[in-house]
Amino acid sequence: MNDTAATLKELEQKRRAAWRGYALFGLMNLLLLLLLLTRRTGTALLVLALELAYYFLLARPDIKGYAAAFRVGNAAAAMAKHMEKAAYQGRDGIGREVVLAGRLLPIRPKSCLTYHRITGERERMELELSDVSFQLENGEEGRRAPFLTGCWVRVKLDCSPGKRLRMSARTLAAPDALQDWFLEQLGLRAVVWEREALDGLFYSCAGPEDGPSLPEAVVARIDELARTAPTPFALGIEGDTLTFFFHRRYVTCGDPGIKRPLTLEDLERDPLPELEQVIGLARAYRRMGPSGRTG
Repeated sequence: MNDTAATLKELEQKRRAAWRGYALFGLMNLLLLLLLLTRRTGTALLVLALELAYYFLLARPDIKGYAAAFRVGNAAAAMAKHMEKAAYQGRDGIGREVVLAGRLLPIRPKSCLTYHRITGERERMELELSDVSFQLENGEEGRRAPFLTGCWVRVKLDCSPGKRLRMSARTLAAPDALQDWFLEQLGLRAVVWEREALDGLFYSCAGPEDGPSLPEAVVARIDELARTAPTPFALGIEGDTLTFFFHRRYVTCGDPGIKRPLTLEDLERDPLPELEQVIGLARAYRRMGPSGRTG
């Protein structure tokens, strides 16, 4: 609580500095408007030059600095509910090559952009989150390929149960594109779970012996996530790594406003509460491995 109080105090100092800069910039705008109305063009041009210099050199850095400090504090406070050593790593997201290596969806490589990376640990599992944006293959010539944005979650285990699985909400991509990607490109086979929430909402494929052979504890966790996640998602399991993409979910709460002080609720607002279900699923899957006891 002392750390949280100190964070709020530091953020309030940054907010006040940002608000002062913003307010002064607003006053300079009013002065500029007054000069233009009174046709004092020469003085107006001088004020405009000073105004732009002030905004880009002083006011804007304070506003951006406050937003960046909030993201750091929010990641530490909110993600601490889910993992240890939660840390905001900066505006640069997870590496594009990591996203593509996950082979979760048929992503066009050059379209992939990432932002805002957060890392942490939980029970010997490494977690990495990032906002992503990419375009998918369209599956049919002439069909417009969809652009998707959302949250990319990667969980690295300390052992490998050795399974392969891909699941995608049917609304994320064209069925023929998913079929080509899962069956032809990844060499998987279609899976029927005989569960309405899974078979009705998702296109699923697994290794030759991996789909229905997954333990009930794992399938039940997937089913729970499918029933409760607020947005469509995709799931991939590849050996010791689980990968998730949550459509239109993001790892930060957005830039804070500068007109009012932050509250504890603001600082601890959880941008991705379903992360706890992700961790529960990873925990259940890890029990299949040679060192599957939870810590």
